[in-house]
Amino acid sequence: MSLRYEEVARLQRGLRGGVSAVAFSSDGTYIATAGMEDRTVYIWRVEDSKLLHTYTGSDCPFLSLEWMPDRSDTIFCGSSDGHISVLRFGSDITAVSGFWAHDYPIERLAAKEDQLVSGAHREVSVWQQLNRGGWSHVVNLDGPSTDSKNAEEEFIVMGIHWTKTRAYKSVVVLTYMHHGIVIYDSTTWSLLQVIPFSDIGASSMSPLGSTIALSIMGAGFDLYDLDSGVCLASFADESDGQRTVPVLLVHGGRALLGGGTAGRATLWNVHNKRIHQRFTPEPYDTILAIAAHYNYGLDQFLVATGASDTEGNSAVVIWMARPDAPRKPRRQCRWVLISCFVFPVLVCIAAAVFITVMEDVL
Repeated sequence: MSLRYEEVARLQRGLRGGVSAVAFSSDGTYIATAGMEDRTVYIWRVEDSKLLHTYTGSDCPFLSLEWMPDRSDTIFCGSSDGHISVLRFGSDITAVSGFWAHDYPIERLAAKEDQLVSGAHREVSVWQQLNRGGWSHVVNLDGPSTDSKNAEEEFIVMGIHWTKTRAYKSVVVLTYMHHGIVIYDSTTWSLLQVIPFSDIGASSMSPLGSTIALSIMGAGFDLYDLDSGVCLASFADESDGQRTVPVLLVHGGRALLGGGTAGRATLWNVHNKRIHQRFTPEPYDTILAIAAHYNYGLDQFLVATGASDTEGNSAVVIWMARPDAPRKPRRQCRWVLISCFVFPVLVCIAAAVFITVMEDVL
């Protein structure tokens, strides 16, 4: 019995101009949203789609959202003015702190335990939480050196991931639009490996580590094994290549979810490369923000697609996976099956009666 996602909610407040970021809390209780032309973060309860909290920062919109690991009351918000806000809430937002982090808009955030890595254009920085609750700068990660093919290209970080490889228990993987994949040891912050690549629009790591999904601008999505460098699978997409399209490994890395500019997001089965389902949140035609969550306690799969149209109307559409109901045979099919068995029996009976009657006559 397979799972099929059904739309269960649409969140539209504060999303004029497009959805810049969407993120589920670690337990799936809440979802946070931010819009391209809004300067407010919205926190909703997933169960009933109720808006619980709003936070308005400076005059700049928020571009990235990251919940603190294993906590559903604290979220990091990266702003286009280079500032990181830290929101903590209960029945209301109880604490707001933050710090200036970058000269560029903060588009990537990745947290693990008491550490945070932030990415803004060419800058990537590591931060450590202090005992009193503040954050201290640890190191800047400079990225790879350039070569003849990308020397004229800008450094633009497209993904930040905490993961592991066969050789290292904890690494941070950075992906750059023009300069490939870069792997750092998260203990010493030494550079371990650089994998040349170009046209990366987004990236996602498998929860098991080593497997990375890449959104390739104008081409689709590729799946790679970081340890061997082998391409495991490719998935074609019809996006225009002018905008970066998100990608996310879901269902424990067994499925790949890709956004798009052709009116839908697509969910593929990684093993057989078949399309499992398309998400078409009409009337929207562009999906440039996605998130997913699996609730172990409820055995519940959730997907959120940040969708917009050409006029700037937007919504975050929440989808919930439900098992496919067993298909009942159509009525006419049942009659065909019945007739296939009953009709020959009736013919045999009629033939036997006819023979008996003729024998009596003769």
